Amino acid sequence: MATPAPAYQGNGSYVFVSYAHADEATVYDEITALQNRNINVWYDTTGISAGAEWSNEIAQAIKGASSFLFFITPRSVASEHCRREVNFAQNQGIPVVVVHLEETDVPDGLSLSLDNRQAILRYRQTPATYQTSLLRALRRDTAEPVQSDTQSIASAIGTPDRTSSRRWPLPLAVAAVLAIATSTWIWLDRPGQEPGTRQSIAVLPFSDLSASGDQQHFGDGIAEEILD
Repeated sequence: MATPAPAYQGNGSYVFVSYAHADEATVYDEITALQNRNINVWYDTTGISAGAEWSNEIAQAIKGASSFLFFITPRSVASEHCRREVNFAQNQGIPVVVVHLEETDVPDGLSLSLDNRQAILRYRQTPATYQTSLLRALRRDTAEPVQSDTQSIASAIGTPDRTSSRRWPLPLAVAAVLAIATSTWIWLDRPGQEPGTRQSIAVLPFSDLSASGDQQHFGDGIAEEILD
């Protein structure tokens, strides 16, 4: 099992990773992929200094984090240490990103604590869709911008990017987003509308109706751009 680069110790923004040590093999691949994507990561295996008080080091690392990434498995939800870390992060107002690595029954207390968090279900998504979802979530919660280049992170964890051969050309994608945004603006500001009665629209997820079924990432991107 390859160990990721040491935990980040600088002054920039970073992601605190909470996980059960029994899941190290899987989580280490996730951490390595983020590090290869130039995302600073703090994790306790290498982050705690020799002779330091464990709980104090963890608390300080969480307080300084830009976001808190919690990997959910049956082992992590049963870990008292993980539950304490989640509660402390929420008490400190640190944005929490939740990833279910496998199907897990979350205890009621933890489920209540995470009820307002939209979880990423890793085990139900394709590698490319998962990578895009995770990067987008971390981009919202960290001070430094994160590019949503799924091909780069796919290669970082050794997973083939199934969408690269069928990715829409960038000019076409931009044109589609601009066309939808322009038509929406015209509809919202159509003549004859009384002042103060501007309409609003709901943007629902786009369905992938392509023959190969590998264009969901493009639909997700359009929905995200329209919402922005």
